[in-house]
Amino acid sequence: MQGIRSAPILVLGRFPPPIDGQTLATERLAGLLIAHTEAYRVNTGPRSGELSKTKRWIHYLRLRLRLKKTLRDFPKATILWNSISPDPAGHFRDIMITLPAVRQDQRIFAVLHRGTFSKLFTSPLTAITAHRLLARVEGFVFPTEGLANQCASWIPSEKRFVILNEMDSEIAFSQEDVKAKQQDRRKRDKLNILFAGHMIPAKGYLQTLEAVRLLTHRSIPVEAHFAGGWTNRKDKEAFADLISTYNLERVVFHHGLVSDRRRMRALYQNADVLVLPSVTEAQCLVVSESLNAGVPVVATPVGAIPEMIDDGNEGYLLPSRNSTAIANAVEKLWDIERWLGMSIMARQRYESVFSSEKICDKWLKLLM
Repeated sequence: MQGIRSAPILVLGRFPPPIDGQTLATERLAGLLIAHTEAYRVNTGPRSGELSKTKRWIHYLRLRLRLKKTLRDFPKATILWNSISPDPAGHFRDIMITLPAVRQDQRIFAVLHRGTFSKLFTSPLTAITAHRLLARVEGFVFPTEGLANQCASWIPSEKRFVILNEMDSEIAFSQEDVKAKQQDRRKRDKLNILFAGHMIPAKGYLQTLEAVRLLTHRSIPVEAHFAGGWTNRKDKEAFADLISTYNLERVVFHHGLVSDRRRMRALYQNADVLVLPSVTEAQCLVVSESLNAGVPVVATPVGAIPEMIDDGNEGYLLPSRNSTAIANAVEKLWDIERWLGMSIMARQRYESVFSSEKICDKWLKLLM
């Protein structure tokens, strides 16, 4: 590990609740740094669930005043801005509310999670303000090389950094845990599928369900667990209708939004394969969590996923919106020896690339 720095670090962003990919990533980053240096959490999210449009703007106007006071109390702090937005509306909120609260003599690094940040530089609505943002921020931290390269035309190399996202300790598996999981798989005559993500069409839950139907028709004994919250009742009811139509009531289980990390860990413990046929991702945390648990991954080659999974080694990369391809890949993993080999490679991939020690060293080196 690098040595401890003298100036504090403020991790600025949305923290749980609610539980989502960004809030978890912010909490993990803060927890990692707090364990090794003087770091503090600065929550920019609303304190109570979903807000109306009016209440949301009131929250952000108050947030600007609160941030100014907090940042004034830490004049020498380095700021890790973990909620910078790639969307036009969020971008204008950032430059009108968050950025003005930062002192001119404070170092600020923007931590990016989504693969659409480059659009700010090409859109006529945001091109000018995006370059102003670029001039003010000392560095932009991307979770993968691929996402960093997408912005290479606008962000110079000396301002581009790549540090993978951290996995929280509550969900971590030891090498002994993974070996026990692999031994358990040899005893079972059923393949357990896990889908983890928001229950929105872009994540591919419908294609996953159709793949489960195809596998049951092929007499492949599977059980499918879906972990994710709904955004509207219509999609939820349609999903339930499909399960009934396909006669999959004893095969498919929906767990809703799993905010308890111990419950999520149990799902990884039970899972034999993660299926994530998403059409858009950045660095997907559920993929690194699956690798940690020795769970092979069947996913689409979007965002950072091709950098996380070698096709045919730790899992399979498939075209999007293709249920047959998903079913074919999962069926291959029914073979116990093939599954075991991929499980071993998944865990090895995690240890060589995604371990906490390697990630922490990179952060401390950047911030020293």
